[in-house]
Amino acid sequence: MTDSVNPDPEPDPSRVPYSPPPPYPSPPYPQQQPPQVIQIREQPTSGLAIASLVLGILGLVSGCCSFGLPSILAVVLGHIALNELKLGTKRGDGLAKAGLIMGYIVAIPAILLSVWFVVLGGIGAISDGVNPGVTPTP
Repeated sequence: MTDSVNPDPEPDPSRVPYSPPPPYPSPPYPQQQPPQVIQIREQPTSGLAIASLVLGILGLVSGCCSFGLPSILAVVLGHIALNELKLGTKRGDGLAKAGLIMGYIVAIPAILLSVWFVVLGGIGAISDGVNPGVTPTP
């Protein structure tokens, strides 16, 4: 007796081949938009605030040797910059305030010293250096 292997066996009707279940329909999601890139434009820095800061530093470095002119300009430009910054179109509030502070630190003493020298120089020019209360001895 020979056993032969039948390459094509007859399918067993009780046995059903496995087939995956049909895919469930996906729930309807709203159509997604591609992500939008929002570019945040930085506000430009006020040029007057930068100039006030630079002149304030220059006034501190040069001190009263420059008669306080950079410091006076720093104060003027700092106030103009702060008024410009109130509109909100530019930034640089801290720069303007720093320029103002450094400007005032040097400008006030420089102005006081300048007035003092002018007043004393004027008094000296008028009096010719002679004290009217004292008579010179020969």
